Amino acid sequence: MNYANQLRIDFTGVDNKVSPKKEETFLYCKKEVITEAFKKLTYSEYRLFMYLLLQRGYEKVEKPFWLSPVAIKEEIGLAPQSYREAKAGLQKKNYLISQGNNLLLFNPCPE
Repeated sequence: MNYANQLRIDFTGVDNKVSPKKEETFLYCKKEVITEAFKKLTYSEYRLFMYLLLQRGYEKVEKPFWLSPVAIKEEIGLAPQSYREAKAGLQKKNYLISQGNNLLLFNPCPE
């Protein structure tokens, strides 16, 4: 679907930091990645973070997808203002890295 104010999210290159062994699989992400995010992120930031992990799914999808305040409101119930604040928080904490031209790189393991 197309929505106003969309940003493209790219997962390219995150596999080496996120991919667990089969017995560690949780949304195809290491447990430590999720628990570390839980410690560092606000409630809304964590909801958006988990939404991004869910988009990646079990099959290590590395193709970009489109993200917008309207889609987030419809899919996870996060209000547009909360979405914008969460997105800004994820950017400040280097979970989302601007690549220019409405493209953000999702980095689930910032240093």
